[in-house]
This record gives sequence, C-alpha cells and structure tokens, in this order.
Amino acid sequence: MKYFMRTASVCQIIFLEMVAISCTASVFATILSMFNLFGCAAPIKITLYLIAATILGIICWYAVLKGIIYPTVGKESFRPVLKISRLMIPNPFLGASKYFFPSTNPSYVFADIVAILFGAFFFWVGNNPPSIKGCVFEYNYLFGYFTISLPFLFPIIRLISWYILKRKLSAEESKKAWVPVAYFWGIVTSVLLLILLLAKFSWK
Repeated sequence: MKYFMRTASVCQIIFLEMVAISCTASVFATILSMFNLFGCAAPIKITLYLIAATILGIICWYAVLKGIIYPTVGKESFRPVLKISRLMIPNPFLGASKYFFPSTNPSYVFADIVAILFGAFFFWVGNNPPSIKGCVFEYNYLFGYFTISLPFLFPIIRLISWYILKRKLSAEESKKAWVPVAYFWGIVTSVLLLILLLAKFSWK
C-alpha cells in the first residue's frame, strides 16, 4: 500500500509537469503567432485565457521546480475504511498509516519521460496537420515545438540539482524511490496498450 501511495505522488508530479508544459507552450505559441512568423499576423490581445494560462503555468512551474531544487520529504496518511451496509467510514479500530516520499530523486528522470512523450505527441500533431492551414496550423506548429522542447528541462534540472548542486536527500529519505516510478510505468504502459488496442479495433 505504501508504494501505491507514493506512486500517486509521482503521478501528481508528472501531472503538474504536463500542465506547466501545456500552459507555457500555449502562451508562447499564442504570443509568437501574433508576430507574423508564417504570414498570419493577428492583433495582439491580452485575453482572459492568456492571463489564466500564464498564471497557472507559473504556479505549476514553481511547484515542480521547488520540489527539485529544494527537496523535501512529503508525508501522506491513509486510514482503512470500514464498510457498514452502504456506509463507508474510517475504521476506528485501525490507526492511520503514514507514508513518506521524496519530492525529487534521480530515478524520477524515468518518470519525466512520460512528459517528453506527452510533448512528442503534440509535436507530431503540429507537424502533421490534416487539412487545416493558416493561423490554426501556425499555432499548432509552434505549440508542438514548445511542448517537445520544454519537458527536457525537468530531467536536466533534476540531475544538475542532485549531482552538481548537491541538493539531495539522504539515502534513508530516498530509499527505494525507484519502486513507485516502476509502478507508475506499469500504469502508463497498461493505459498505452489499452489505447493502442482500442485504436486498432476502431480502424478495422
């Protein structure tokens, strides 16, 4: 159970990375598309979407980078539930179990690969548009390049911070940090296989 809880924490980190990448890429692509890079100039407008994406992106970047540069050991607690008929309540006979997980570890680089794959998908979409041209193609093209470039910052900063800046946790605090990463990849692989199977049957 403790590794399952730590796997959820790894999922949370990667989710924040993907949100940060999406928001930043969207903002950069929107701004650059306003400067007539591909013959599709648009008037510069500060929209609510642009402001919201910028703020959300900054928050996610801050959360992820803080955990990398200033590593901490997070604490999670889990209390088993007691099912009485249709009612589920925390089991009063069992105390809450506490689990600890590091905010960063070199093994998390393998989890960062998922964010890179996430960016690679949008890079492929941006470089293989269907019949859409003009401004929409320009935005997708720029968005794809940013989403494939930004994810590499996370593993680079993670390794530099850990090995060069020596901002690392003790061996005891980061003990078996690779296990939830392996569980995480097990979940990701299962989801990808399911998607491929569904896509295969849908193409028939």
